[in-house]
Amino acid sequence: MRKRLFGIIAALFVAIAGVCAFASPAFAGEGGHAHVESETAGDITLAVSYNDPVAGQPLTLHVSASGGSGQYKYYMSAPFYFDTDGSYDSVMDPAHMPGCTGVQAETDYQFTPMASGAYQFQFQVMDMANTGLYLRKTVSVKVSDSNYPSVSNRVAKAVAQCNAETDGSEYEKALWLHDWLLEQLEYDNSLTWSSAESALCRGTGTCQAYEEAYSKLLATAGIENEETRDAGDGHTWNAVKIDDEWCQVDCTWDDTSDNWYGFDQRHLYFGLNDDLMAIAHGKWKGSDGSTYGAHETTLANNYFVRNGEAQKWADAYAPEIQQHLDAKETSFSVAATNANDSESISGIINGIVASELNEMRWETSSSEVDVRFEASAAAFSVSASYRPKGFTSGHPGWNLDNGTWYYCDSTGQACRGWAYVNGSWYYLDLSTGAMKTGWLDDGGARYYLDPSGAMKTGWQSVSGQWFYLEPSGAMVTGWKWLGNWYYLGASGAMASGWLDLNGAWYYLNQSGAMQTGWLSYCGSWYFLDSSGLMQTGWISTGGAWYHMEGSGAMQTGWQLVGGTWYYFFGNGSMAKGWQVIGGTWYYFYDSGPMASNAWVGNYYLSGSGAMATNQWIGPYYVGSDGAWIPGYGQGPYYRVGNSDVYHNHWCRTMGSVSNYQTYPTLQSVLASGAKRQCRNCAQMD
Repeated sequence: MRKRLFGIIAALFVAIAGVCAFASPAFAGEGGHAHVESETAGDITLAVSYNDPVAGQPLTLHVSASGGSGQYKYYMSAPFYFDTDGSYDSVMDPAHMPGCTGVQAETDYQFTPMASGAYQFQFQVMDMANTGLYLRKTVSVKVSDSNYPSVSNRVAKAVAQCNAETDGSEYEKALWLHDWLLEQLEYDNSLTWSSAESALCRGTGTCQAYEEAYSKLLATAGIENEETRDAGDGHTWNAVKIDDEWCQVDCTWDDTSDNWYGFDQRHLYFGLNDDLMAIAHGKWKGSDGSTYGAHETTLANNYFVRNGEAQKWADAYAPEIQQHLDAKETSFSVAATNANDSESISGIINGIVASELNEMRWETSSSEVDVRFEASAAAFSVSASYRPKGFTSGHPGWNLDNGTWYYCDSTGQACRGWAYVNGSWYYLDLSTGAMKTGWLDDGGARYYLDPSGAMKTGWQSVSGQWFYLEPSGAMVTGWKWLGNWYYLGASGAMASGWLDLNGAWYYLNQSGAMQTGWLSYCGSWYFLDSSGLMQTGWISTGGAWYHMEGSGAMQTGWQLVGGTWYYFFGNGSMAKGWQVIGGTWYYFYDSGPMASNAWVGNYYLSGSGAMATNQWIGPYYVGSDGAWIPGYGQGPYYRVGNSDVYHNHWCRTMGSVSNYQTYPTLQSVLASGAKRQCRNCAQMD
């Protein structure tokens, strides 16, 4: 806890040197004090001398007597603090003040003022030779120091901070001030200090100090409160009125750093009702002088109720409780999980839990249950009574009650479950008897009940989707043959368009019917076999071969498949045999591959697959039609003079000339300058 250093120093100093009166022979009778006050009765005078008080420093009050026998005993009553706002209180517990001094001529008392305001001291002297003579003297000293503000000033400052840091509700302010106060002081085990002044200015105090300080804080914050005093145990705490509900708050017992029980022990005594506070303070209710008279049972402002922790504790017991209720037990007990804790702890916690359990709604499948929980430190005692749910009876037939339809049999008893009425099936809720509409899950199947409650069969459009219901009413999922194949998804909704089932693709038209055969879709053709499965790769249908991409789209034109070229016509069928493509001849084997670098009959297909023309293929020559010309290029060849024409036959031209040259090969005659074949020879080829 946060403690102000001067409070601790002051408390230690007083405990060691200043609370008790002590004789001071070295200074006895010495003068020089700034103030001397006296009281005389008969021949005895009681004098008190002191200097101006300084806040935070010990003030010595020298007490002496004269006259009489000279045999004196002295006593100082508990000092009072008078606040600047006019309030006052005893700073120290009168029951724990030091007793009378021994017989002596004079004595000194020390006291450290810790707040601006006034302190009042009362001293008594008794002449031991005249035991009937008591003389009293009251002395007041004033303190004013901005470093040691008055109690009311400290309270006002704390409340201002509280208002700034909370939402302004009475509960939040009361909780904030509770937590703030616990940071200001430690419990005074010497039982000496017992006021708001000691709590807020010295950082220590008894239960009276906690109660008075909290009372001032609450009152300044505008929260009504009263002192609750347990005369039987000599203890006091606060009764606080939050939002018109009284509750008990014991700041003293909340001021702990222990964490033994798994919950916030610094708030165990915040917002208790009278019965639960009495668990901690067993003598309170029957003791004389217990000032708080109103009996409150609410836990509306209990800390654990407000922060939701109590509901979590209650929820942890709910499954076991429900088992007893489902068994229709009317009286049973549930063991508390904290039964091994201290009874004053578990009794309070279980009382809070019982309050939450009593607020919960309990039911079974067929009954509403009125449950009452009583808590002890070790268990919860439970009593339960059962009543049927919902509508129970009416006139035979349909009954409309508060906007809900119910059906009663011929005896007037409300039906539950399935009922066959005028040719249709209806479902009445098992708990309430209310007629159901819409989707119903029952016995592992799903049914649809229209707005009139009647069970539907066959095709049904629901919320823009189509569903199929068997004659029994059960909704269908998966494949269903209804003249065509249809697919109903896991929700029962009919599929349309492309459907992917574990990597297998199907196409269902707008009516949901599965398609087979050729399908034109978005500019491409697809093929679906007799099972509806979309095909990829090679397919044979209608006497022709086709090739489908991985997406299923049919390929056309030139396609490289497996490293081999194929050609597919515009209708997708694979080309075979001789084909003119782009003005060029190609040859495709019966299995479809394009021929290349190969002879097909008397024709040669080049590396590109195009048929060769007018060129030598090794020792073979193919003409303009691509056909091999046997013997082409073997002599003799003839050339007449310097003519650019060569002859490979003894045509009619050659029969009339004599000036010609003979060449052994075509290459040699071309090399001589000839450029073209004789037309007559060409006709003879």
